[in-house]
Amino acid sequence: MMSPSAPAGHVTARAYDSMLTVFFPKDLSSSVTPDYLPYTLWHLANSVTGTVAGTLSMQALLQALGLGAGTAIGLAATTNWIIKDGFGLLGGVLFAGFMGNRFDASPKYYRFLANLCIQASNLMELLTPMVPHLFLPMASLSNIGKNIGFLAASATRASMHRGFTRTDNLGDITAKAGAQATAAGLVGTGIGIVLSWAIGTDPHTLLAAFVPLSLLNLFAAYKSNRAVVTRHMNIERAELTLRAVLDNPVSQRITPPASVATPSPAEKLVAPTPFDISRRETMFGWRKHPFRVALRLEEPVDAPRCPLATMSVEGMIAFSAGFGDLAAQRYRICVASDAETVWLWFLDTADHEDVTRGFIHACAVRHALETGRASAHAGWLRNSPADAYLVSSARVDNILAALVAAGWDIAHTHLGDRNRRLHVGPVPVQ
Repeated sequence: MMSPSAPAGHVTARAYDSMLTVFFPKDLSSSVTPDYLPYTLWHLANSVTGTVAGTLSMQALLQALGLGAGTAIGLAATTNWIIKDGFGLLGGVLFAGFMGNRFDASPKYYRFLANLCIQASNLMELLTPMVPHLFLPMASLSNIGKNIGFLAASATRASMHRGFTRTDNLGDITAKAGAQATAAGLVGTGIGIVLSWAIGTDPHTLLAAFVPLSLLNLFAAYKSNRAVVTRHMNIERAELTLRAVLDNPVSQRITPPASVATPSPAEKLVAPTPFDISRRETMFGWRKHPFRVALRLEEPVDAPRCPLATMSVEGMIAFSAGFGDLAAQRYRICVASDAETVWLWFLDTADHEDVTRGFIHACAVRHALETGRASAHAGWLRNSPADAYLVSSARVDNILAALVAAGWDIAHTHLGDRNRRLHVGPVPVQ
């Protein structure tokens, strides 16, 4: 029994701590990264407004079936309802199969896309009373959009939660996220019911209430995603990071090939942190490549201008033999004769570190070619792709160390997700 003399403030503090334990991971200040709390608060706002908007759209959908007039749903209406649910499930399955592991590579992009799909589906449901004869196609498309949205939101959630962990508490964070979503759903449903009673069932009135709620939902989704810091690399984050490292004043010292047989241990590079890059990466829309020299990553052998389209693997190895010791490398780089394009492939024996090293090396070659083009004192790089390869090869280890020091997770990347690996060696006998 609690002592009567216990201060009221102590009771309030204990109640506050109990509430935190229910909805947030244990040891909040030390068990998660600083971006977890702003992401969670904005995500709660996103969940509440999304549930309210969904309640309004569902009311409009039932009104289109005649529930507002007090009539029972007939056999045809029931069949239509089942069909539209079936189309929705089918759309979600096809979408999941098509996307593969893109959710892990760009979780913020697909998280926002999920919210956009759900709100577009809500809007379509909201418009069905205005065209009740189109109920089945509109409801089916709406359900497909919602299933795609819910699937994308669920698939990206695990990647984001893993990035928040500082200790082995991924399960705790996931469980608290479920509690937060349930609470937000209850609050949103309550607000939606009260609001629907207040404004009635007129489609135009529902639409007027839906639009600001939907926009607020998308804004909250944008802010919650912006709060996330992704610590593993995809192509965009890797290019932005490597461009910053290679543009460092220390990195701009161009040394003739004869003096770069081994890396310089004195070279100190500083890479931007994942937090720095998270503010620059594109969450939606077209992204701009930071390198002028194009990169063709794991291109199929029949792609236009691909070196492998006109030579065998053995011939490509011979072509690249002057570019360094290939025996120790599990990737292959080719440079176009005009120094405008760099091709990169990974061998079927490459692991995560090989993929990361290969991508670093390819970007360093691109930077060396651009530097040689811009500098009158380094024009030999522009005219000799092999020299550009040697200059950049000597610096891969230093760049890799700078990435690790900046906090990047180089053990898990999404730089070789296309899985068009090369096999070097005897062709297996069928």
